[in-house]
Amino acid sequence: DMATTFATSESVARVQIPEIYFQPSIAGLDQMSIPETLFTLSESVSGARGLADYAPLQSVLLVGGSSLFRGMGARIEAELRTRCRVGADLRVLRARDPSLDAWRGAAAYANGLFEKQEAYASSVDRATYEEVGVNRIFM
Repeated sequence: DMATTFATSESVARVQIPEIYFQPSIAGLDQMSIPETLFTLSESVSGARGLADYAPLQSVLLVGGSSLFRGMGARIEAELRTRCRVGADLRVLRARDPSLDAWRGAAAYANGLFEKQEAYASSVDRATYEEVGVNRIFM
C-alpha cells in the first residue's frame, strides 16, 4: 500500500528536527553543533583552553524561532557545562521575543542608538584592531 510506504511518524519528526542543531551529521552536514560553536567562539575570544571559566559563556542569549523549541536552552546549557569546569558561571537565557529581538537589536544598531554608548564599533581599521583586539570590538 502506497500510503503506508510514505507515511512518517510526526512524533519522530519533532525529535529529529531540533536534534540537528546538536548533531548536524544526522542531516548529512559536516559542521559543528550549536554548543560546539559557542564553546569554540568562547575559546577564541577569551583565549582560554581546556576546562576553564569562559567569560563569553556567562550570558548566552538565544534568539530566533528555533530557541522556542521545548528544552532548547536547557540542552545547550547542559552540553556547555560538560566542557566547563564544575561550578563555572554559565547562563543560557532566551530573549523575551525570540522571533523579533535580533531584528530589533539590528534595527537599533542601524539607527545609531548604540553609538551614543560607544559600546560597539560599526567598522574598525587594522591599527585599532591590533591595539584593542577582538574582545573590545566584539564583546
